[in-house]
Amino acid sequence: MCKLHIVDNDYGMNLTKSLINVLVKYPVCSLKVDEDSHNIFYHKLGFYDCDHDLFDNISSTTGTKLNENEYVRHPLTFLLEAADDIAYSTADIEDAFKKGFFTLEEFISVYRSLLDEDDIKYKHKAFKMLENLENIKIDFKKEPHNEQLLKMQMWLNEIRQWFMYNAAYSFIKNYDDIMEGTYTQELMDDVFHTKTLKILKKIAKKLIFNDSSITKIEISGSGILSFLLDKFIGAIIHYDIKDENYTLSKEDIKLIGLLPDNYKENYKMEKKKYTEEKDFLYLRIHLVVDYISGMTDSYARRLYQELHGGY
Repeated sequence: MCKLHIVDNDYGMNLTKSLINVLVKYPVCSLKVDEDSHNIFYHKLGFYDCDHDLFDNISSTTGTKLNENEYVRHPLTFLLEAADDIAYSTADIEDAFKKGFFTLEEFISVYRSLLDEDDIKYKHKAFKMLENLENIKIDFKKEPHNEQLLKMQMWLNEIRQWFMYNAAYSFIKNYDDIMEGTYTQELMDDVFHTKTLKILKKIAKKLIFNDSSITKIEISGSGILSFLLDKFIGAIIHYDIKDENYTLSKEDIKLIGLLPDNYKENYKMEKKKYTEEKDFLYLRIHLVVDYISGMTDSYARRLYQELHGGY
């Protein structure tokens, strides 16, 4: 996808190399992912094998390349990751509370169940935050939901402030290691509110993401993606090859016609770097994956309905 947005590309957003480097949280090729590595850089793929040369060029330019096939995070990536953690861990809970996924009493009960004896005995930060919420004067039976929401928002805002302070402190504390490329943790891994962040994530999983309405959406989304991948990859398999024994069907031709021209142009440019059909096939499949992964939820659902014949 980054090929479509790199600077001097006529079709994309013309992002700078530095910005793209910051956005790649895991500077590792798809062939070298290692979820068990002590280094978080290797836990998820950062770029596909066919993008290796491009990412190598980006890293060489920004100074995040260590050696031939090893890269480190851009320093600002650590702040980006911390910002994501802070935003999602609090926003998910706030949004879910607005929609009535759980009550404040349920939230407090689950939060307390996730504390251990030491947290309570020594009044660790995670416990202190729960005390702050419990000390807000709330009459669960009489106060309307919108008033309870305001108090929940006040508490979450306090947590955000603490999280941001912790992230900034950790960045400054580990600055030298970060700049040298030897810092391999997350900024929020060893700070006062590491436990608080983990608790909020566990609460989100327990009270939000396991909810039947969310599960139905996930299953529906999986079905939509499977359908689109089957349709477009089936059509693209024999695209742009000379085979006297195979002719594209009318449906395949129409499906290929739906693929954006910039994606097909990028495929043709990348094709010049290879000589074997297996590599061309890989690029064609990649074309479809890039196209579908770039869709918004609403567009993917609408396209599925249009192609599936249901509205």
